[in-house]
Amino acid sequence: MRSKIYLLTLCIVSLFSEVNANENDIEVIEVTAQKRSRPIQDVPISMQAFDGEALENFGADDVKSILNILSNVSSNASSDLNSGITIRGVGTNNFHANVNQAVGVYIDEVSMSSPFSGAIGLFDVHAVEVLRGPQNSLFGRNTTGGAINYTSNKPLLDEWSGRVKIGLGNANSQELLTVLNAPIGKDMALRFAHQSQRKDGLFKNLATDNNAQPLGKTNLGDKKRDSSRLQFKWELQSNSELLVNWQSAKTDGSKMGYKAMGTRSVDDPYLFINGKQDYIDASEIDDRALISPLLTNVNFDSSSRLNTVDRNGFNPATGNKHQAYNVSSGTALVEVEGSFIKAQHDFDSGMQFLSITSANNIKVNNAEELSGTNSLQFIAYQDGRYQQISQEFRLLSNDDAEFNWLVGLYLYQENMELYTIVRRFNYIGPSGNIPREIMPFNYLDQTDKDISIYGQTSWALSNKLNATVGLRYSKNDKTAESTFGVAANYNTPPSNNTNGSNIPFNTATDLIFDNVPLDQFISGEFIESCREREAGGCFVVPSTQSLYELEQSLSEISGNVILDYQLKPNTLIYTSYSRGFKSGGFDTRALASLFGDGAEQAFKPEFLDAYELGIKTNITSNFQLSAASFFYQWHDLQTFGVFEGQPQYVNIPLSEIVGLELETKWLPAPSLDVQTSLGLLQSEVVDVGGLTAADETHQLTNTPETTFNLSVNKAIEFDSSYVLLHLDSRYVSKQLDSLTFDRDFYSEKSEQFWLNASVGYYFGTEQQYKLGLQLNNITKESHCIDMGGIDFFAPNTSADSSSTGIDLASTVTCLPSETSGQQMIGASFDYHF
Repeated sequence: MRSKIYLLTLCIVSLFSEVNANENDIEVIEVTAQKRSRPIQDVPISMQAFDGEALENFGADDVKSILNILSNVSSNASSDLNSGITIRGVGTNNFHANVNQAVGVYIDEVSMSSPFSGAIGLFDVHAVEVLRGPQNSLFGRNTTGGAINYTSNKPLLDEWSGRVKIGLGNANSQELLTVLNAPIGKDMALRFAHQSQRKDGLFKNLATDNNAQPLGKTNLGDKKRDSSRLQFKWELQSNSELLVNWQSAKTDGSKMGYKAMGTRSVDDPYLFINGKQDYIDASEIDDRALISPLLTNVNFDSSSRLNTVDRNGFNPATGNKHQAYNVSSGTALVEVEGSFIKAQHDFDSGMQFLSITSANNIKVNNAEELSGTNSLQFIAYQDGRYQQISQEFRLLSNDDAEFNWLVGLYLYQENMELYTIVRRFNYIGPSGNIPREIMPFNYLDQTDKDISIYGQTSWALSNKLNATVGLRYSKNDKTAESTFGVAANYNTPPSNNTNGSNIPFNTATDLIFDNVPLDQFISGEFIESCREREAGGCFVVPSTQSLYELEQSLSEISGNVILDYQLKPNTLIYTSYSRGFKSGGFDTRALASLFGDGAEQAFKPEFLDAYELGIKTNITSNFQLSAASFFYQWHDLQTFGVFEGQPQYVNIPLSEIVGLELETKWLPAPSLDVQTSLGLLQSEVVDVGGLTAADETHQLTNTPETTFNLSVNKAIEFDSSYVLLHLDSRYVSKQLDSLTFDRDFYSEKSEQFWLNASVGYYFGTEQQYKLGLQLNNITKESHCIDMGGIDFFAPNTSADSSSTGIDLASTVTCLPSETSGQQMIGASFDYHF
C-alpha cells in the first residue's frame, strides 16, 4: 500500500502542475502554524483549520470533539474522561494519568498537558488549527502525532458587544452561553464568557445491591459542565500589547461505564485450585473454568448470550443499547483553573518579541468500573492534583524579509500528586481463605521539569524554491517518590458465610470494605487513613509496602527540514522530514503491589521519524485541493495492557505507518460550500523485540484504514435575513483495540457512519438574531470507544490459561459512545449585540 500511496500523490502533483488557476474566490484562511500569520495554502504542512462558526455548525462543544470532523484523526480513549486523540495513527493508549499524550492540545498557545483536558468546554472560540505530524520544533515534546491549537475571541477595544445563547434538546440537554465585551477607555477592554451545559445520561444503570435496591448512579453518562473565561487587553502603545487571561472549567457528571458480556460457560463458570477460587499457583493442579462455546462474536446489543456468564455465573449482557451495570460511584470530576499573561512588542524594524507566562491547577477524581457486571470485580480510581507553570520567550524576524527566523526559550514545571487505586475481591487471605476485598494502590509524587531552546529559519533558494529548518533542544528531568501497597481488612468474617472457599463473587455480600459502600468514591485520603489505621479494621499489609526514589533524565534534539516549491502561482508542492519524541515516565500500576515486577522501572521515551510529500493547489477559482502522503517509523512505542495475566507498561521497538490525506473545498454555486476530507492509513508492528505484548505485522490500535468527512453549507438569502443549511457526515472503517491476533476477536470496532444536520435562521437589521435547529446522529450510530476489557482469552478454551497472574473479571467490555443509537435533537436562540 505504501508504494500505491506515493504513486497516487505523484499523480496528483503531475495532474495539477499544468493547471493555471484564476483569481481565487475561495476565502483565504490565515493560520499561525509556524508562529506567523500566513494563508493556509502557503504553509508547507498538512493541516486543517476551522473558524468558530464552523465549529458550532459541527456541534463541537469540547476539546476532544474536533476528532469528529477531521480525516485520519480518531479517539484513543481509555475512558470517557481520559480521552486521548490520535492523528495519523499516532496517539497514547493508556489509562494512567501520569502518561503524556502524543498529540499536544493548546488553548491560546498554552499547553493543556493533562490527559483530562478533553473535558474542557469549547466556547467563544475564534478558530482551531490541527497540525498533522511531529511538531516538536515549535510546539515542544509530546507532539509526535501533531498539535491542536484553539484560539479564543480576544477583547475588542472599539465596541460594546456581547452574546446570549440558549439551547434545549432531548435527554433534558440545556446550554447557556453568555459573552460580554466591554471597552475601558480607548486602550483597554475586558471580555467575559461563560458556558453552562447539562444533559441527562442516556444509559440506565441496572446494578443492584443485596436487597435488590439500586446501586450506583441511576443514569450513566450525565453531563454537568461549567466553563468561564475572563480576559483583559491593554494596548500600551501602538506597537505593544498586554493580554491577561483567567479561565476555569468544572465537569462533574457521571461515567457511562462499560457494557459487558461474560466469557465463561454457565455449565462451569467457577475456577477452583485446591478449594481456592480464582487464584493461580503454577505448582498446583488448576481445575480450569470453561470459556463459553457460544461466545462466537462480540455484540453488545444482543440479549441472546444465554450461555455466556462472568465468574459468578451472572450474565451481564443486557440486550439494550442504553442499559449497563456499574456498581461504582461513577465519579467523573475534573476541575481546571488557570491563567496566563501574554506580552507582545513589535519593533520598528519589523521584529516581534513575545512572552507567555502561564499557570494551571487541575483536580481529578475518576472512578472507572471496568468489568461491566453486577458485582465487585475491578474498580479503578484516580485521585490527582496537577500544578503546572510555564514560561516562553519568543523573538521573530521581519515577516517580509527574504530570510525569516525565530528563536525561543521554553521553561515548564509540573508538580503531580496522583493516587491510582484498584478495589477488587480476593479469595486468598488468612483465616481459612475467607474472601476479602483488597485495594492495591500507588501514590506518585512527581516533579517534571523541562527546558528547551528552539529556532526555525526559512529562506529562498530561488524565486520558487524555499527551505525551512527547525531545531529544538530539550532537557527533561523527572523525579518522583512512588509508593506501593495493598490496603485490606481481614478482621470481620462475612455474616452470611464462614467459609468462603466455595462461594462465588457476589454483590449481594456484606463484605463491604470497612463498611464503605461500593458506590462511594475511594480517595487518596481513605488510603492514608488505612495506612494510619484510622479507618476501623483497615490497614496496609506490611509485606506489600514499597517506596521507590525514581528519576529519569532526557536530553534530545528534534526538528524538521522542509522544501517547498511554487509550481504555479496557486500551486505549492513540498516535502519534509520531521523527528519528534514523547518523554517516558514511571510505573503507577496499582496491581504492581501484587505482582511486584517492574514497579521500580521507568518506561522509555518514544521517537517518531516522519517523511511527507504534499501539494496545495487552487485548481480553479472555486475549487481547492490539498493532498499529502507520509511514511512514519515509530521507535519504542509506549503502550499499556494486560499481558499474560498482568497489567504492564512496555515499549515496542519498531512500528511503521503509511498514509494519505486528500482534502477539497468546492464552491459549485453562489452561497454553496462543499468540503471533503479523505484519510487512508496502513500500520503494522515491525519488531516486537521478544515481547508478548504485540504480534509482528499486526496493525496498531485505533488506526482505521479509511476515514472520510463531508460537509455541505448552503445559504438562502432574503431581503433582511437568510437561512443557513448545514449537513455533515463521517465514515470510519473498522479498527482494532488490541496488538495481538488472538485478542482481535474481542477488540474489533465495527465501522461507523455518522450523519448530522442543522438549520439556522438569521434575522434582524444586522442579522443579530438566530434561531437554530440541530439534529445529530441521524443514522443512530452505535459504537465502542474502548473495547476488549481487562481479560483476554481465545475462544473455546479454558479461563486463566496463563502461568501467572489473576483472572480480573471474566468479561469482555465495550465503552459505548455518548449517543449510542440515539438521535439527538436540539433547538437554540442566539442573540448578538
